Amino acid sequence: MSHDQGNRRERWASAYNSRRESARERRALDTAWKITILMVGLTIVTFGALLLVFPGPGWPTILLGLIIIASEFTWANRLVDPVKRTTQRVTDSVKERTSRRQQIAIVLLLLVASVLGTVLLLAR
Repeated sequence: MSHDQGNRRERWASAYNSRRESARERRALDTAWKITILMVGLTIVTFGALLLVFPGPGWPTILLGLIIIASEFTWANRLVDPVKRTTQRVTDSVKERTSRRQQIAIVLLLLVASVLGTVLLLAR
């Protein structure tokens, strides 16, 4: 990651945290914020559940929705933590057994498979 991207990410995170703290100071705004986060997360989880039935990345989509919800609710964080630990263990295992070139090839293969799956789904 370049220095410019790091600064941009830090500025974005700082602005987000500032707005979030400002919302926490006002009860109605805090409640609205939490409801919004919950609704966005549940929408993504629901979409992920549909992708379990239809072709698409169902489990990663459900996980993304839970991560969004976990940003505000500890109960969702408890659901996400075991997945994070398992993912970290698998990632570490893959890193130990593969070279950088193989890792790039795996990521590209997964990306191509995702794009191809999406194209085939949309072509129906």
